[in-house]
Amino acid sequence: MTRGCVLLSCMLLLLAGCADSPESRFFVLSPVPPSQPAAAVDGDPLVVDAVDIPESLDRPELVRRLNDYRMDVSDVDRWGAPLGRMIREVFIEDLAERLPRGMVVVDGRPGDRGPARAVVINIHDFAGWPGGEVKLDVSWAVLDGLQGDPVVRRRQTIQVPTGGTQSINQADGMSRALGTLADIIVSALARA
Repeated sequence: MTRGCVLLSCMLLLLAGCADSPESRFFVLSPVPPSQPAAAVDGDPLVVDAVDIPESLDRPELVRRLNDYRMDVSDVDRWGAPLGRMIREVFIEDLAERLPRGMVVVDGRPGDRGPARAVVINIHDFAGWPGGEVKLDVSWAVLDGLQGDPVVRRRQTIQVPTGGTQSINQADGMSRALGTLADIIVSALARA
């Protein structure tokens, strides 16, 4: 076989491989309605200051946990935006839906209401798991607007059944887990 035939054969094989590549599917997280009417929470407004997520999860591809030690990174299912940014934006909307109007600073500036309390979220794990559930392992704190001292601080695991193991089920379950986290934080602030 001549060198040109070998080169042509290789190019045809590469093209054939590309033709069989599955098409990418894109998913987003969405705010979920509150389970109860807006809570009466006093004090300074809240600003979501930081949402930290492990690099192993903050990637374009959807990640599923196979067990405590292994994860699966999808070849075709992708997030429609950077996951860390999407989590922060959806969580801000979830929080704003659960509190009186003006209690959540959405643009990062408290305005005329004085200093804002900072909500800090540190996600340790957030993925779909076998058996059709999403787990959110998270530490969070609400810090005083003047001194930065914790008003309330917790670590918890939120588990949400998804009704399936497809990526759409995972995106829905992750959205509902963020809504549940917002419910928990609002409830803790109402008691603080």
